[in-house]
Amino acid sequence: MEKVQLNRSNVKLNRFLKKEHRLHLNSLRIAAIKNFCFTMKGRIMKIVFSAFLVVCFIIGSFAQDGSITGITPDNYVLGAGTGMLQGVSADDPAYQFFGGRIWGLTDNVGLTTVAEATTDWDAVLASALVGANFYPLSLAGNVAPYIGAGAGLGYANGGGADNDFGFDASGVLGVLLFQSSPVKLKVETSANFLFRDIAGDMPMTWTGRVGLLF
Repeated sequence: MEKVQLNRSNVKLNRFLKKEHRLHLNSLRIAAIKNFCFTMKGRIMKIVFSAFLVVCFIIGSFAQDGSITGITPDNYVLGAGTGMLQGVSADDPAYQFFGGRIWGLTDNVGLTTVAEATTDWDAVLASALVGANFYPLSLAGNVAPYIGAGAGLGYANGGGADNDFGFDASGVLGVLLFQSSPVKLKVETSANFLFRDIAGDMPMTWTGRVGLLF
C-alpha cells in the first residue's frame, strides 16, 4: 500500500516538474521574441531616420539653388490628435495633446520646440523636443507641405511601476493650411520613439493630429 502511494506521489511530482519545465521554456521563448522585436524596432527606426536625413539633404540642395521656395510660419501652436500608443500596455485609441513654437529661420526652414503627451488615460508617453521643419514649396500661396524631425527628452509610464526617462526622437509629415493668414492650421501625421526598454518593449506613438498656429 505504501509502495502504491509512493508511486503515485512520484508520478505527480514528475508531472509537476514537466509542467514547470514547459513553463520555463515558454518564458524563455517569449523573452527571446521580445528581445528580437525590440532590437528590430531600433534598427528600423535608425533606417527610417537615416532615409529622412537623406531626403532633407536632397530637398535642401534644391532649395539652396533657388529651385523651390516657400514661406515658413513664425507662430505659436496648440493642437490635439489621436492614434496608437505602443510599448507601455496601453489601450487604443490613445489621445495626444501638444503645444510649442515655430520660428521662421529662412523661407524654407523653421526651428521647432514642442511639448507633447500621448495617453490612454492610464499609460503615458510625454516628450520635450527641439527640431526643425522643412517647407519645400507653396501651393497657391495658401498650402505648404512639409516634413520635420525633432529630438529631446522623453518619459514613459505604463500605468504601473515600469517607467523611465530617455532619449526621444520624432518625425512629422504634414501640410500647412491658410499659409498667408495670421491664424493658420496644420494637419500632420506624427511618429515618436522613446529609446528605452520599458517592460521589454520600446514606447512609441503613431498619431494623426491637427494644430492651430497663432
